[in-house]
Amino acid sequence: MKTLFDTTLKEIVTMVHKKELSLRDVGKLDRTSEIAVMEKLLKYDHQLWKNNMMKSLAHIELVKCHEYHVEWEKIYIDGMRDFMEVIYILHDGDEKYLTEEELEWTEDEFEDDYVPVIPVKKIDIYHEHYHSYQDAIHRLHNDNT
Repeated sequence: MKTLFDTTLKEIVTMVHKKELSLRDVGKLDRTSEIAVMEKLLKYDHQLWKNNMMKSLAHIELVKCHEYHVEWEKIYIDGMRDFMEVIYILHDGDEKYLTEEELEWTEDEFEDDYVPVIPVKKIDIYHEHYHSYQDAIHRLHNDNT
């Protein structure tokens, strides 16, 4: 059960996010409340910073890469067919499209004359920063028009 302190803490954090309350006003709270509010804000700021940083990194990666393209791939979830958008990024142009079986370790890799195959970077809906790459692609295409 939420206490009055937790409810008030959530309300104060919401007010700071909406810019209805400044950090200067948060500093006027008692020490316990101020620390609790700042801890909640720190988690929010860290996540916001991480997402903005990843958007910038995805944009830089797409600008600097040799080639990228987006395709629709057929997937099966619980026996039902569906489609998902997949982003393929080729950094040097010498990467190869590999299946899951080809990515497995083999005995050939332990030999001296083995030449490793570099897989294409694949970004799909299960990738942690999928939406950052989508935003970067939209930004690139809006800049070019």
